Amino acid sequence: AEGGEMGHEGGMQAEEPMCFGVMRMYFHTGMNDFVLFRSWVPCTPGLYVLTILAILSMGVVSAMIKGVRSRIEQDIALAAP
Repeated sequence: AEGGEMGHEGGMQAEEPMCFGVMRMYFHTGMNDFVLFRSWVPCTPGLYVLTILAILSMGVVSAMIKGVRSRIEQDIALAAP
């Protein structure tokens, strides 16, 4: 079928770009690489930008959790007799 393929339900689906990632074990640049999972391969510039934003967001959330944990540990230490 032109413009797409038949899906499992018999409807037309838009063709998605094929992304085959690799995991290089050295410093490199490129967009066709696994990020955390084999299914997470940013193979377009838009997906690459979203990946960068996701990784930055994970870093911010991690720092926030670390701060909250530190505060809770301080509160527990001060509350102890």
